[in-house]
Amino acid sequence: MHYYQNAAALGLKKGSLLIENTFRDGDFGYVRNEKIANTYSDISSRLYKDPDLRFPNLAKDHPLPPHPIQGYHADKDINWKPTGRDDDY
Repeated sequence: MHYYQNAAALGLKKGSLLIENTFRDGDFGYVRNEKIANTYSDISSRLYKDPDLRFPNLAKDHPLPPHPIQGYHADKDINWKPTGRDDDY
């Protein structure tokens, strides 16, 4: 989800749509979460209206929960948590 969130932050509507659908349907091992789905639906709508829109603080403003099995990042320790620094990923 991290990469889709980065894509949405850079203005790619497809990234926000995938996050929205994942949390609306409970796909990829994530549980359903209407709040996250609605947030990313709003972002998708805003990107549809203004394709030049960017969200540089999307990960900080609307963080995603860790994956239930992989944690926050598949190639990091399961107990690793993001710190908000640029070198997190």
